[in-house]
Amino acid sequence: FIFSPSINIAVKFLPFYPVFMLLYFAIQSKGISIGRVPIFLAFLIRFILFEPLRLAELIIFERKIHRHQLQEDPIFILGHWRSGTSHLQQLLSKATNYGTSTIFQCLFADTYCLSQRWLKPIFDKLCKRIPITYSFQRIPLRLDLPAELDPALCIIMSSYAYTWGHLFPCNFQYWSQMMVLSDEKKATGWIKDYDYLIKKLSFFNKKRLIIKSPGDTARLHLLLKQYPNAKFIYIHRSPIPVFHSNRYLWSVIQKENSFQKITQARIDQHIIDSYRIILSQYLKKRAKIDDDALMEIRFEALLQTPLTTLAAIFNQLKLGVPDQQAVRSYIQQTSAYNAKAYKGEKSMESLIRRSWAFSFEHWPEANSFSSSSHPSSNNR
Repeated sequence: FIFSPSINIAVKFLPFYPVFMLLYFAIQSKGISIGRVPIFLAFLIRFILFEPLRLAELIIFERKIHRHQLQEDPIFILGHWRSGTSHLQQLLSKATNYGTSTIFQCLFADTYCLSQRWLKPIFDKLCKRIPITYSFQRIPLRLDLPAELDPALCIIMSSYAYTWGHLFPCNFQYWSQMMVLSDEKKATGWIKDYDYLIKKLSFFNKKRLIIKSPGDTARLHLLLKQYPNAKFIYIHRSPIPVFHSNRYLWSVIQKENSFQKITQARIDQHIIDSYRIILSQYLKKRAKIDDDALMEIRFEALLQTPLTTLAAIFNQLKLGVPDQQAVRSYIQQTSAYNAKAYKGEKSMESLIRRSWAFSFEHWPEANSFSSSSHPSSNNR
C-alpha cells in the first residue's frame, strides 16, 4: 500500500504511475486470464493515452482540490448491489439540484476537470451514432447517467477500492473483506482516498452531492466520522431477486470488465458472502445514526409510489421539497423499469433463504417473494 495516493501524494506525479500500478495489481492478484488479455490491454492503452492529460490536471487542480471544503456533507445512498440504488440515485438527482458522480466522471476520474467540457460531447455524439447499450442497466449508454463512486478509486489507482475484486475476481474475497471489514490503518487510507474523490466532485460541481457505492452500506461509522452532518438513505429489496439480479450483474462484469474468468459456482458464493457481510454490518452500525439523518425504504415501494416515497425521504431528512414535476417527467420518458420475473431453481432459493436468514427475519415482508413469481425492475 505504499503506492496509494492517500499514503504518498507525490507518487501520483510520477510519469505513467497508473500503468505501473495496474501491472502491480495484476501481479499481486494472480495474473490475467488468457481470454481477458484484450480487456487488460485496453485498460493499459487508455492510461497510456491519457497520461499527459492526467499530469496536467494534477499540476493545475490537485492543490485546489485538497484545499476545497464541502459546503454541506453528502447524501449517501446505501444498499446492496441490485437493490435499487441506481434507480434511487436517478430519482434523487431529478428531484433535487444536487450533484452526483456520472459515468463519465467515473471512467475519467483522473482527468474530468480538464476533459469533461470537450471530451464528453465527442463521446456523446459517438454514442448517438453508434448505439451502445449500458449493459449493467440494459439501457442506451449516456455518459451523464449517475454512477457509483468506488470504481473511480480504481481509475486513480487507489489501493482501497473493493472494485478491484470485480476486475480481479480470483481475489474477490481478499478485496471485498479487506475494504469492507478493514482494520484501522486500511480504513484510514480508504476514507482519505474516498474523501479526495468527494472533494473533487464538490469542487467541480459546486453542489451538495449524492454519493452511491454499495460497500458504503457496511462502513457507516467511517462515513459518519468523516461527515458528521451527512444524510443516509438505505434501500432494501427482496433478497431472492437481489441474488438473481446480481448473477446478471456478474455476467456483465465477466464479459466486459473482468481481467480473470471464474466459475458460476464461485460467483454465486461471492454474491452470498458479500450480501451477508455488507447487510449484517449495516444492521450492527445503523444505530449510530440519528433518526433525522437516516431513512430506510423498500425498492418495491419506490417503484410503485415514487412520488410518495420521495416526499417521505425529503420530509424525514429535512431536504426541502422534491421537484415532483421533474420526477414525473423522468418516469414518463423512461422505459427502463419494465417488470421482469426471475426464474431460478428451488434448491438455490432454499440456499438463499438459509444463507440470508437474517435478512428474511429482519424484513419479514420479503418472505412472500419467490424466484419464480416476483416481478422486478429488469435493470436494477
